[in-house]
Amino acid sequence: MSPEWKRVVEMREAHGDLEPGVRTALGRLGYRLISPDECKRYPPALRLMNPRALSRIPNDPTPMILIGAAADTAREDARVAGVVDRPAELTRLYRVLQNALEERPRECPRATTRLPARCVEGDRDWPGAIMELSAKGCLLHSSAQPSAEGTRITFALPEHGLVEATAEMRSRREGDAGLFFREISESHRTAVADYVNQLLVS
Repeated sequence: MSPEWKRVVEMREAHGDLEPGVRTALGRLGYRLISPDECKRYPPALRLMNPRALSRIPNDPTPMILIGAAADTAREDARVAGVVDRPAELTRLYRVLQNALEERPRECPRATTRLPARCVEGDRDWPGAIMELSAKGCLLHSSAQPSAEGTRITFALPEHGLVEATAEMRSRREGDAGLFFREISESHRTAVADYVNQLLVS
């Protein structure tokens, strides 16, 4: 199995259970999506499935996420780690997958980018490049180090326009700073989320 795959997910969804592009996005986010026939070779960490397939799954403790299940169906089986509406859209499904599988779950999917950015702190003004982007923050590559107190960052999204946010540094390594968008308008956050989803599903 390729080392870039982070989690193996067995897929037992029915036609129309997922919004278009969600399978592609999950693969880009590091999930290895397998069929039931591949489970012996790649033991799944989780099953993503239509409730109608419940009677056909093995009697093992593998957690599962049900698509479009009624609440009472979910309560009847201790293996159910979450339920998503049908058709499952990326942002909600990603959050449920993260909560089911990760000790430190992420709230939003992130995409690899290379967007020019401008950073301002008082009298300081310097360029950078956004290497990863989500609705909550970004990974900024630049020669200058942003402060933990807050940096004004501006960048343009293709077909979405200019985005401005006040970001605080949460991590730093070899010229890359992990930034959290502390202050950003809802319209700009929505534009970022839409852009990220578009990159992942297309």
